[in-house]
Amino acid sequence: RSCPHGMEACHFPDRDPANNRLENLRWGTRESNYADSIKHGTNSNGERNGKSKLTDAIVMEILKLYASGRFTKKEIAKRFSANETQVVLMTRGKAWVHVWEQFVQGGGRIPHYTETVAWKKSHRTFGESR
Repeated sequence: RSCPHGMEACHFPDRDPANNRLENLRWGTRESNYADSIKHGTNSNGERNGKSKLTDAIVMEILKLYASGRFTKKEIAKRFSANETQVVLMTRGKAWVHVWEQFVQGGGRIPHYTETVAWKKSHRTFGESR
C-alpha cells in the first residue's frame, strides 16, 4: 500500500524506529509525527541537536539575563557568541521553547512576551498540535 498524500509513516505504539512491523506503523501528518516526538522525548530540539552550540542551561541563563533588564539582546548574544536573532526568538518563546516554558513555569517573566505567548498557547485553534 502506498503512502497517502500528505502523510508519513509514524512509529506507534513502541516508537522504536527499528521496529518496522506493520502493527507498529501508522499513517500520520508531519505535524502529528513531530508532536509525538515531543510527547515521547524522541525529538532532537535544543541541545539534543548535534549542531547546537548552546545548552539548555545557557539558554536559561540568557533568558534570566534578558529578564533582568540590565542587558540588551545584542549584549547577551555577544556574551554567549550567539546569533542576535536567536536571542530575540528565545526571549519571545519561538526558539528553545522547552527552556522558555521551564523559565515561565518557574516564575520567570519577560515583559510583553511572556503574557502574549502564554495567551496564544492557551487559545490554540482546535486540532493544532503542541
